[in-house]
Amino acid sequence: MERIDSQSLQTLIDSHGAALKLYARQWCHTPDDALQEALIELLRQHPAPDHPAAWLFTTIRRRAMSGTSKRAFRFRP
Repeated sequence: MERIDSQSLQTLIDSHGAALKLYARQWCHTPDDALQEALIELLRQHPAPDHPAAWLFTTIRRRAMSGTSKRAFRFRP
């Protein structure tokens, strides 16, 4: 599979965007930034993951837990 195309990305955001943002809110102080960074990382994946929605949920969680994230990912006790 190649990189994710713009139509697939838009469909993914339309279908899972609200749930991803809610999930990100559990892990960080800036869920919009967290989601945006995860989406950018998804766009850079080559080949695209087989299950991009699951990949995004996992990426948000892993980055928050690892502490290797940028300012958007901060553990919320």
